Amino acid sequence: MQSGYTGHVTPSEWRWVIWVGCVLIVFAFIPFLWVILGGVAGTRWEFFGALHDYQNGASDLAKVFQGSQGYLISRYLQTPEAQPGTLFDFIYVLIGQLSRFTFIPGVILFHIARVAASLFMYLALYHLAACVWMRVRTRRIFFLLVVGGAGFGWLLAPITNDPSYLDLTAPEVFPFYATLVNVHYPLAIGCLALVASIIIPVFRPGMSNEAGVQNEALILFVMGLLLSFLYPQALPALMLSFLLLIGVRWYTRKALIPRDGWWLTWFIVPTLPMLVYYGALLAYRPVIAEIWAQQNSVSAPPIPILVASLGVPLLIALPGIWRAVRYFEPDGDQFMLIWLFMMVFLAYFTPSIQRRFLIGLMIPLTYFATRALEDFWFHLVNRRWRLRLFAAMLPVIAASLIFVLFLPTFPILSDSLNKASGMLLESDYTQAFRWLRQRGASGEIVLAAPNTSTWIPATTGLRVVYGHPTDTLQPDIKRMQLIAWYNADDLENCDDLLQGDYTFSNGYMVRYVLIGPQERALGTTVCDTMLEPLETFGDVELYLYTPPIISIP
Repeated sequence: MQSGYTGHVTPSEWRWVIWVGCVLIVFAFIPFLWVILGGVAGTRWEFFGALHDYQNGASDLAKVFQGSQGYLISRYLQTPEAQPGTLFDFIYVLIGQLSRFTFIPGVILFHIARVAASLFMYLALYHLAACVWMRVRTRRIFFLLVVGGAGFGWLLAPITNDPSYLDLTAPEVFPFYATLVNVHYPLAIGCLALVASIIIPVFRPGMSNEAGVQNEALILFVMGLLLSFLYPQALPALMLSFLLLIGVRWYTRKALIPRDGWWLTWFIVPTLPMLVYYGALLAYRPVIAEIWAQQNSVSAPPIPILVASLGVPLLIALPGIWRAVRYFEPDGDQFMLIWLFMMVFLAYFTPSIQRRFLIGLMIPLTYFATRALEDFWFHLVNRRWRLRLFAAMLPVIAASLIFVLFLPTFPILSDSLNKASGMLLESDYTQAFRWLRQRGASGEIVLAAPNTSTWIPATTGLRVVYGHPTDTLQPDIKRMQLIAWYNADDLENCDDLLQGDYTFSNGYMVRYVLIGPQERALGTTVCDTMLEPLETFGDVELYLYTPPIISIP
């Protein structure tokens, strides 16, 4: 590992980062490519393009589909209620628009965007390291730790029978994990790294450069704007940390420095229009507000779970954190300590969002771990063994990430494809989806099993009664009633679900009903006798629902 010193990033360093980043990207795609090329080949199952966190992946692909149809704003197609379009997850609509003009399938562009977002994040993380440390070895240690660091979830989850460890469930916290699931997580983490790489040098002792378009203030402006689109939940911790840092400088210098306020302004101002827009949506659009509340009702884990989820990187970082608390030096330590504290504080002392505030937590944690390695731990080890020991520890540190990388393939490897149902569907459904995509009208609603409904919006652009545990309005009620519908043994309540009785919104009316292997697995229903058969696709039957005409005497 190179140990020279440099005040900038040399071309050889960028080549190293790009090379390592590409290796990580290829590694991240190995299970995905294996499933496509051989995992389900020759079986009756079909893979629809999302391997990790497939339900949210299907939701993202539904927005890509809407963009490919010409929409500039997206709707939650996983719920049947009518709703206005929003700018939430706008990045996926843009991917769909690109698909529309290039004629490249949206699912392919989605994964190309994942590659681009991952590489951007890796470059941004290394740039942050270069803004903090002059030693190349230290920069690379930070990079490898922040990308590969994780906790003990892989070991403790089977022992404790508790799958809630963050390194198994929270991709927004761990950069490599983020690259497995979507586009906006790695983009947001990359933006956070770039913001930190600007704040630390700007507030370094002796710096006096004013904010303006000719320097990094413009990048700060752009990053604030991007974060307001990509992941607005990251803004409170970052803004409060920025503000508290200015307050600390004011207290220590006994004077308020206008320059500090201008740097903060360049970050906050571009976010304000979007924050006002989000606030108006949540205040005046009840369907959007309810879905948003469901999406963000993710509780922070108990403290012992958090500690175990951060594992060895946290243990390594403790001397660095303790030193930062004792000396509170302004050369990076102040901001990183405040930012780390603010994320944890918001996660545990706010009534909602909570875990969402932890995005990018590994950045400040790894900063202190790297400080501790260079300033404390390496001094306890013989010089010739330091890097060897670090290299030997990396697989242990990254064990949870390796585990989650291959976890979705376990049912396929064990030849139990039915256990991957949801991520996979029987291939006959693809013909039904094609029929619905070609003949279904925008806004029409399909009733199908939960696993089937996961993919209907992403492949047809139609809405479903229940398609997602958080993107569906009142998901528990709808899921229960949907299963009851496919189990019904009399016709008395067949119309209720189809006519939208189970919603507090303005109601809805189902147009199509699917009955295939996924639906038959829920039970045998008599409700299909009141439907009009349309088409049969192997084991999948498609029906049309026409509501009864009620005569008024």
